[in-house]
Amino acid sequence: MKVLFLLGGYGLGNSTRCYQLINQLIAKGDCITIASFANGLNFYKKVIGISALIRLRDLNFNTVWNPVKFLAYLYNTIISIFANNWIIYRHVRLNKPELIVSDSDYSFMLIRLLGHKVISINNSNLVLKTFINNLSSFPYCSIPKVIFVEFFDYLYHLFFSTSVFCPSFTNVKANHRGKFINIGPITRAKKHGLSNNKSRNKSLLVISGGSTHTLSLDLTSLCNYDIYSIGNNNILSHPSCRLHSLGKTLTNDIFDIIDSVELVITRGGYSSLVELLVLAKPMVIIPIKCHPEQLSNALQIHKLGVGVISTEENIVNNVYLLLENINQYHANYDKLSVEDNSQMLLTLLRDKHE
Repeated sequence: MKVLFLLGGYGLGNSTRCYQLINQLIAKGDCITIASFANGLNFYKKVIGISALIRLRDLNFNTVWNPVKFLAYLYNTIISIFANNWIIYRHVRLNKPELIVSDSDYSFMLIRLLGHKVISINNSNLVLKTFINNLSSFPYCSIPKVIFVEFFDYLYHLFFSTSVFCPSFTNVKANHRGKFINIGPITRAKKHGLSNNKSRNKSLLVISGGSTHTLSLDLTSLCNYDIYSIGNNNILSHPSCRLHSLGKTLTNDIFDIIDSVELVITRGGYSSLVELLVLAKPMVIIPIKCHPEQLSNALQIHKLGVGVISTEENIVNNVYLLLENINQYHANYDKLSVEDNSQMLLTLLRDKHE
């Protein structure tokens, strides 16, 4: 079967979330084409078994919210979306894929208008629900992005997707609300062999993921720590600490490191957080400022009792807070049911396709 994946390339979350699903399709002998840009394209260049890669025009959601720059950003975004729709239309017309899957991408409007089915993976509905239920927790600067990004994201998938699968952070039975179908986590992470009491003391991992937003952390108050770093991080550490830079990309071999450390400091992207959930790792989350999706994700993790929300300036206090209550965080993990639902999603995709 020919399968076309349309993946948002800003950050790495959409690419890593679909990784397990794509690998299962490759193992079944399906022909996989990936259409993406930036981080998404770079990630799948290294994956064996992909039949073809399609380069789309970049969509950059990192903009300053003032009227002049916003209008310029909006114009460039609209031009890029229409250009990408034309690219995908030409590919679909020539190659006739039998299944089209989108993860937070906006390149399928034209092919949908022409009658092709597109099944989407997107959780903008959950972001909006969290925003509405926790208004006081969202800063004023996040409101424009809620309206112009998250609400647009929701409306786009409502009107143009055939069906929308919405991954959550914990296992749930697939349930329908119109086009939107809530399902459990989708992740490339698997439960590893180390138990929580075998994690190395005095060790932590800092992940900024595929984000272009640098994490700048002053960890000089922490002594005798092994500090591992993945992504765009500027870390000040105490001379007694050992700083290990593991590169800027979330490769598929990082899970042994995650499994072995005591805690993780991370941004608030869905894929990073759900990977840490599967590995039962207590976390300190630093959402990107004014980023409603990341704050929404962080609030959901905090509600589950397995992480704390922090700022860069207050990071050490929150690390100590987490460490003082580490046994409680592990106990909360014991109450959760979190595992990869890619196989179930694959079955649902085939059912929807047929």
